[in-house]
Amino acid sequence: MRSLSKGCDLAWKDPGQRYALFIDEINRANLAKVLGELITLIEPDKRTRQDDDHQGLRLVLPYSRLAFGVPANLDLYGTMNSADRSIALLDTALRRRFQFEEIGPDPEVLLKTVEGIDLPGLLKTLNERIELLLDRDHRLGHAYFIGVATLADLNRVFADHILPLLAEYFHDDWGQIALVLVNRTLGRSEFVVTAELDPAQVFGKGWETYATRHSEVLRRYRLVQELTQAMYLGLLA
Repeated sequence: MRSLSKGCDLAWKDPGQRYALFIDEINRANLAKVLGELITLIEPDKRTRQDDDHQGLRLVLPYSRLAFGVPANLDLYGTMNSADRSIALLDTALRRRFQFEEIGPDPEVLLKTVEGIDLPGLLKTLNERIELLLDRDHRLGHAYFIGVATLADLNRVFADHILPLLAEYFHDDWGQIALVLVNRTLGRSEFVVTAELDPAQVFGKGWETYATRHSEVLRRYRLVQELTQAMYLGLLA
């Protein structure tokens, strides 16, 4: 509220200039509840103008008892991550007061190649697979790769961000993760190593008595620790 009040004050004093207030991750709070009756003031036909005292709507603030309005030259921008399903969607009353524009991943802002690896193509390939296996809201943003200029940078991004994010997206379903990272030519993922284990060797004699599910073979999945140029090229083959 303090930022909104300050923005309104600046815009009111300088009507010839457009001002903007950015609300990052607007869906993290119940903004309709935070603003209360003030939500009405952000509507275009309720905005105040200096050249017309009768234009717009003003409300009296409960504590200061001062009249408050939102100037017509103040633009409000809100950002939100639609992949974050743990956060409630926008209130309907708030939604109809904003225009919505999807800003998706933009591979073209990335370096064309990094040590022979087509970086935009890599992002497109990963996102195409994620969209088919999950949905478009979970596509990877290009911001992850903005600072990538070397193979070491790319390895760091994959190890610290992309691979853990995929594990979270697919709830440790390694079959799905391997599909996202599959080498088209080999028909398997070089990023995920699968080992088959004999349950009797792992748990010992009589393990079937306590097991909730029975299988003659157990599979253990591990992510490869050392990433190579060839592995990335395999995703694009």
